[in-house]
Amino acid sequence: MMLPRGWYKTSEISVWLLSDKLDQAIGKNHVLYGRSLRIIAHEDLVNSGRLLCWHPDEENLYTLLQLSWVRTSSELCHAPPIVEMQGSFQDFLAYTEAEQLSD
Repeated sequence: MMLPRGWYKTSEISVWLLSDKLDQAIGKNHVLYGRSLRIIAHEDLVNSGRLLCWHPDEENLYTLLQLSWVRTSSELCHAPPIVEMQGSFQDFLAYTEAEQLSD
């Protein structure tokens, strides 16, 4: 899987740490509550709070999340993550390409 410029595969250790925080931040009223998510990539900006998650229960469903807490922080924030985009991997690529063109 080729990620867009500025995006990188998330290490297994980071996935484990971030998944725990993400599970705690997604409350019962969040659209992603109870859904199976696997963090697969992150944006490579210092302290970026954007993650790309794959839904293993779906054939080709991905969610781009904007975290309400700093990815590198050990602190837990109970504010839920914001869903920026949800769709296929091609939708994610198109979304990030459009963002890069507008910069």
